Amino acid sequence: MTHQVNIVSLKGENTVVVVEKDPDSCPICHNNIQPKFVSAVEISDDYFDSIFHCPNESCRRAFIGLYGRDRHTGRFELEKTSPKTAKSEIFPDCIKTLSPTFTDIYNQSIAAEAHELDQISGVGLRKALEFLIKDYLCHQNADDLEKIEGIKKATLAQCINNYIDYEPLKRAATLATWLGNDETHYTRKFEDKDINHLKKLIQISVGWINSVIVGEELWNEMNAPQEPTTENSN
Repeated sequence: MTHQVNIVSLKGENTVVVVEKDPDSCPICHNNIQPKFVSAVEISDDYFDSIFHCPNESCRRAFIGLYGRDRHTGRFELEKTSPKTAKSEIFPDCIKTLSPTFTDIYNQSIAAEAHELDQISGVGLRKALEFLIKDYLCHQNADDLEKIEGIKKATLAQCINNYIDYEPLKRAATLATWLGNDETHYTRKFEDKDINHLKKLIQISVGWINSVIVGEELWNEMNAPQEPTTENSN
C-alpha cells in the first residue's frame, strides 16, 4: 500500500518519499507480519534503508528493508530485506530416518540460498539428491549386499536407470538430476529452469519415496499372517 516515509538524507535533513509497500513477512522468523517502522536512512539519491521491528512475540527482532527508486514513477519499491535466515524444510519422519544426510545437506543448501550464495546452493542440492536416491535404493535392496555395493559405486544416473522401477519416481529423479548437473557444470542445458525447479523436483521425489516406503510398511503390517483365535465354548 502506497504511503509516505520520512527519511534522514545524506545531509542530515528529513526528506519525505513515497513507497509502494512495506515488508509483509519477517526475514528472520518467516511469519506474516505488519512490521513496526523505526527509522529510515538515505543511502543515495535512489536508495534508502528502513529499519523495522518484528511484532511477533517469538521473534521481536529488528531487520532492514532496502528500497530503490522506480525511475518511471519516482516512488520507492522494496527490493529486499535482511538479515535473512533459512526456513528449514521439514521432511516426513520416514525420510529423516531413511537419509538423515540428505536432510542435512538439503537444509544447508537452503541456508546458502538464503544468504545469496546461489553459486553453491544448487551444487549442494545436487549432492543431497544423490544421497536421497542412493539411501533409498540401499534400503530397498537391504538383503542384497552385492547390489548395495553396486549402488554405492554407480553414478546417480546409473542408479536411477538401473535400479528404480517405479516410473513416477524415475521421471522426477531423472529431471532433478539433469537440473542438478546444470548447477555443477560449466554450461547449462536448461536455460529456462533454475534452482526453484530443482527444489520442486526433489520435493516430488521425496513425496514418491515416502509414499512407496510407507505404503510397503502398511502392506507388511496389514498383510501379516494373523494369529489363530480360539473361541471358548460353554
